[in-house]
Amino acid sequence: MGTSRMMSWLVVGVLVWIGCPVQAADGPEELPVPEKYASYQEVSTKELKLTPEEFERDRIHVKGAFAGFTVSLPRYVEDSGFRTGRDVALAIAGTALPILVRKDDDMNTLMLALKRGTTIRAFGRLREFRQEPQKGSGPKFYLDCTEVQVLATPDAKSHAGSIARARALAKGTRNKRVLR
Repeated sequence: MGTSRMMSWLVVGVLVWIGCPVQAADGPEELPVPEKYASYQEVSTKELKLTPEEFERDRIHVKGAFAGFTVSLPRYVEDSGFRTGRDVALAIAGTALPILVRKDDDMNTLMLALKRGTTIRAFGRLREFRQEPQKGSGPKFYLDCTEVQVLATPDAKSHAGSIARARALAKGTRNKRVLR
């Protein structure tokens, strides 16, 4: 048994011992929408991708797989009032809509803990950037995020499988950094 696998079993054992809830094998129970966001409309990533202007200025929440984040923002985003170093752009798989949120201690902790594939729910107001992106280089709308809720972490087995597939695909390439 590998060291990392043994450590994960140790962590699960400690969490069960101290009484923390552990994700069930048959799938996670979805967390309810917090009461203060009950009036927010749930919008799918498909709807946001096809017709974002339909939800402009609406209070919405969107759910999807976390795809990553960036702290360096494009010029047109900065010209719209956001700053590199102060704001962060989160991404949800399946949509190009950036989820812009102000950095603070809670957000820094969350960004360190999030892994690709983690299911998240973001709450906020859909807005249009004040500046147009150059030649269609980016989205015209963004989610002005007030809160991010973590719903489920990626399954360790499927995550390990995707890493193994990526390594198998990269075996024949010249870029050996992919294998690390």
